[in-house]
Amino acid sequence: MRFRSTLIYLLAAIALVAFYLYETRKETKEKSAKEEAKLLVPFKPDQLERIILKRDKESIELEKRKDAGSRAWEIVSPLHASTDAFALSGLTRKLSELKFERLITENAKDLAEFGLDKPSLTITYKAGKHEGMISFGSKSPIGYGIYATTGEGKKVYLIAGLDKQEIDKSLFDLRDKKLLTLETDQVNRVIIERGTTRWILNKKDDRWLLEGDENLKIDREKVEGFVRPIVWAEALSFENEEAVDLKPYGLDIPSARVVLSDDSRTEELIFGKVAKGKREDSIYAMVRGKRQIVTVRKRLLDNLPTEKNQIRETEQPKKEGSS
Repeated sequence: MRFRSTLIYLLAAIALVAFYLYETRKETKEKSAKEEAKLLVPFKPDQLERIILKRDKESIELEKRKDAGSRAWEIVSPLHASTDAFALSGLTRKLSELKFERLITENAKDLAEFGLDKPSLTITYKAGKHEGMISFGSKSPIGYGIYATTGEGKKVYLIAGLDKQEIDKSLFDLRDKKLLTLETDQVNRVIIERGTTRWILNKKDDRWLLEGDENLKIDREKVEGFVRPIVWAEALSFENEEAVDLKPYGLDIPSARVVLSDDSRTEELIFGKVAKGKREDSIYAMVRGKRQIVTVRKRLLDNLPTEKNQIRETEQPKKEGSS
């Protein structure tokens, strides 16, 4: 009798757990379905092929190249340039996840009421067989929402202001700002030209040697301390895409040149004069072989050694009692 009672209780418990799991799954599915219903676009990030961002008089067009890879996207208008992988990934992800907080109206009589007659931003997209656009209007007078509409429809939605902020990327935000392609640990030759001084450093057996003074003990960390920031240098601004006259930037007579090489490639960063009217810590620069003028942080130049003591290996003081 006791066994029969225990069995009944056990079966009841199993049934109760099964019912709970069923209801939980049902509730999760319903919640997921409601969230999916709020999506403004019907695609996944990897389905995107083209994106056009329009604001005022500016239009930025991006296309996904057919050859896949980390640099599959490129800017094709208003200029041709590589994209910043991180910024582009954030844009495509947020665009594919964009949801509305609530539907304001099914049939707006006057889009101007929501700032949608002259949108602050319009994004046109192509994702496989899906093509469409999303327009963003003015801010809601209550809270931090933004009015939005899709296609040519009259439905007006309210979306989170932060979501629109993540999508509203400028040309500078979207383009690749890294100037060189070398890797720090692969660099094995460095040439520094500054005024009448020219140093050539060669890396052999994990040690740096100065041509003409091979007996100088060089501190590896000190060399890599100025090489690394140059390898990873990014443009603070793009000043001229096709410069003909270098004099206004002080690049006709450079303040310094740094040549970096690995076993197969050589790249050179050329420094000009301080960029007046820009950031206080910026100077003009260009990569050899390109006519593009950018600004970079002035400390890249300031960190370059001007005397051998700045790269010399520091002798460790002897401990008392040592011979």
